[in-house]
This record gives sequence, C-alpha cells and structure tokens, in this order.
Amino acid sequence: MTQIKHKGILFNLGGQMVVIPAITKAELEKLKVRSNNFSDDLAYLPAFIDAIHSAILRNYPNITREAVAESVDFSNLEKLVNAVMDVHGKNAAKLRRLDS
Repeated sequence: MTQIKHKGILFNLGGQMVVIPAITKAELEKLKVRSNNFSDDLAYLPAFIDAIHSAILRNYPNITREAVAESVDFSNLEKLVNAVMDVHGKNAAKLRRLDS
C-alpha cells in the first residue's frame, strides 16, 4: 500500500482510488501550460495528461504516464484538471459536490 505524502482529492482513476494532490508550481512551469480553461482546446490534451501525471506522481511515484493517459477521458478530464490545479483545497469541496 502506498503511503500518501500529499493531501489531495480522492479520485477513481481507472478503477483505482487515488489521492490527487495539486501540481507544484515548479512542475507546472516545466510543462509551460498556458490556458485559462484546459478543457476548451484538444491541442492541450498532451499537456493536460502531463500535468495530471506530474501531480499523481507526488503520491504514486511508480505510476506511468501511459497508465494515467489510459484512465483519462472526456467524462473526467475537467475534474482531473481542477484537482491538479487546486489551490489550498479551493476546488475540493466543489469536486466532491460534482461527484455526488
């Protein structure tokens, strides 16, 4: 069992419950993601997968980008992006309501 190092949002990713922490500013800068609304442009999809993967790696260092990519679809993309872009838990309550 993986020890969770960073608080985050509990999320069902490909049938496995994972805690997705916010992405670090340093990782986001490395990805050079520049969008106000991630879900509006398919050209950003590889960057979204990279951002989600980078955030999940904080708690699950062995998860591959491919495993993350296989679990992302258009029904969960916006929620995942909101989870990784969470600032001080701001999105956590909103996401819990969306999952209800």
